[in-house]
Amino acid sequence: GERVLLLSPLGDAGALEQYEIAVDALGEPVAHGAPPRFWTVTSLGESHRALRISPRLPTDAARSAELSLSLSFLIASAGLSLVDVRGRRSELAYARAAPIVISAMQSGTELEWQLLVTRLQLDNQLPRAGLTTVLLGEAAAEAAPGWLQLNVSRRRTEKRIRELTISLSDTQLQIEEAFLGAVHGFGARLSAAVAAAAGEAGL
Repeated sequence: GERVLLLSPLGDAGALEQYEIAVDALGEPVAHGAPPRFWTVTSLGESHRALRISPRLPTDAARSAELSLSLSFLIASAGLSLVDVRGRRSELAYARAAPIVISAMQSGTELEWQLLVTRLQLDNQLPRAGLTTVLLGEAAAEAAPGWLQLNVSRRRTEKRIRELTISLSDTQLQIEEAFLGAVHGFGARLSAAVAAAAGEAGL
């Protein structure tokens, strides 16, 4: 029968989580968990089978073999509130992204960065809003890595970007005219305030 490896890492809540990894399955990297806790990929050598477990979406094996530095940051949740203190004197919008994974990898020849956002929601906070959710982005399925996946790579000997990949999953967008007007007014007042401050500073 098929050989399965049982992996039981400690979860964020302090409880053990159990994952089944099919060690005989060759091919593309497989994400485990929603959002992904880690990725696995099985490859064949000359006389062995190798299973690689990675906290980020793996690159090809040749570049991974020469890794000199690998960093990964997890932000469980990040929120941003837009408040108009000079005009409406109220909150206009609130955005929340959760979770966010930022990874960086350096090999002997290349640099790579990856940004993964599992879910993003932007809410209209105006008092009489009919459509309260302006933007909703989330993974299309549990197996999908997330809503937004951004990959950037370049060679260490060059300044230009070698590869840029942007992947978006399910996205819903609905905007009311009143919300657009409020945001436009906020932007105009903010631009005027910045210009006035720059003028006073002699910039």
